[in-house]
Parts: sequence; structure tokens; C-alpha cells
Amino acid sequence: ATVIVPDAQLSLAIGKEGQNARLAARLTGWHIDIKSASIVSADMLQASERSFIDDEEAEEVDTRCEHVSADGIRCRNQARPGSCYCGVHAADEESPI
Repeated sequence: ATVIVPDAQLSLAIGKEGQNARLAARLTGWHIDIKSASIVSADMLQASERSFIDDEEAEEVDTRCEHVSADGIRCRNQARPGSCYCGVHAADEESPI
């Protein structure tokens, strides 16, 4: 279990030489991690930033075929590796539009 305590109460929660933390772990039978609120908020901020960066990178990668029909509808097939077009529209890659 992770216990989040205010920064001013961290030393009290841990106790002298970890006595309070050990007692709580012994009474509950759980492994207890005691963390200060400022550390947890910083970790959460970093995690949300990493998630935001991962989402941006995922949006940049579009592996769909780039062929657009005369009706303005984009092909929904996946492009071949190393190409911008699927197998059906591979000839479009070589011919100018």
C-alpha cells in the first residue's frame, strides 16, 4: 500500500528509525510505502507529460494508404512498408497526379 502524507508529517509517519512504518506494516500485514505529497505530485506530473508525449508520437504515425479517390474518400488500407500506398494503389506512387 502507498500512503501519501503531507510534507510536514512525513517524519512523523515514518517514526524514529522507521518504527511507526514497521508497526503499521506488522499490524496490517501489508508492505507500506510512505511518500510525501510533493514527491507524488511531481511523479504524477512527469507521468502525465510522458503520456502526452506518447499520444503525440502515436498521432504522427499514420500508416494508411495516401490514395484519395475522385470522390475525396481516402483509402482505408494500410500502406506497404516503405511506401505511402497499399498494394492496390501502389501504381499511383510512380505516376504523377
